[in-house]
Amino acid sequence: MSKEKRRIQDMRKELSYETEEALKNLQKELRWIKSGIEDAEHRLSSGLVPNRRGIIQARGSDVDQAVARYDSATAAEKRFNQIFKDEEGE
Repeated sequence: MSKEKRRIQDMRKELSYETEEALKNLQKELRWIKSGIEDAEHRLSSGLVPNRRGIIQARGSDVDQAVARYDSATAAEKRFNQIFKDEEGE
């Protein structure tokens, strides 16, 4: 295998890893919001007032950044694979 093909494979693996990590981070942020909503519902059903700080406002920018990171990672991976698709068969 040539050095160039090896570099392409290594870059493909790195982009795939970055996409997986971005997805995990996004899922973590969404779980946090879901947990906050469930806690608010539980407090309401118990006759208590939910957290006044706000559920989505507390993590909104974190979720926005996680979505942007995931979107960028998937776009980069897709573009890379389009550019180097011919390298797969050789």
